[in-house]
Amino acid sequence: MCGIAGIITNNTSIEIEHKLKIMLKVTKHRGPDATDTWMDTNCCLGHNRLSIIDLHNAANQPMYSNCGRYVIVFNGEIYNYFELKESLKDEYKFKTKSDTEVLLATFIKYGIHVVEKLNGMFAFLIWDNETKKAFACRDRFGVKPFYYTFFNGQFYFASEIKAFLQPVFLKKKIGRYGLIIWCMVRMACRMKPFGTQLNNYQQVILLNYQLNKNPP
Repeated sequence: MCGIAGIITNNTSIEIEHKLKIMLKVTKHRGPDATDTWMDTNCCLGHNRLSIIDLHNAANQPMYSNCGRYVIVFNGEIYNYFELKESLKDEYKFKTKSDTEVLLATFIKYGIHVVEKLNGMFAFLIWDNETKKAFACRDRFGVKPFYYTFFNGQFYFASEIKAFLQPVFLKKKIGRYGLIIWCMVRMACRMKPFGTQLNNYQQVILLNYQLNKNPP
């Protein structure tokens, strides 16, 4: 189990970075072995790591592609990463033994069709620093969580809803109907179940998000 989080915005700032660090702090229990962040002018990504496959620091996340164009945060396990790595060994120079890097290399080759190649439980987001576009996906059965929401025109995502429910974001206000739905099916509804400023939490299945082209 690891924890991922991030913010996509028109302009990153110290305030945005501070929010991301708070999101990571409250989900630290998901990955006690390493915490790291990455930020450019439009995207902040963070990761709490529980080391399982490749224990070296080189496998920490956020992880960048060899070309530097793509950045990934990933939670889960790709069961067929050995087979995928073998098929890509002539096209991508691997620097780690992690399934994260294999996932990233597979995305670079197949794009959004990467999901057709994966066998495992996963939730991830890959940021394209050239097109300013994010691709996010979780496994078919939703074993690994990926929540997202919009706030003031900014795109937020995390492994747990409580990453959003911090004083830096909003004053907590629980809606009875939303709470009942959550307890029954563990799915946040559109009735502002957890707050009045941040609302409409959704679990991603497959998402393409492009800065300034996907209005909230």
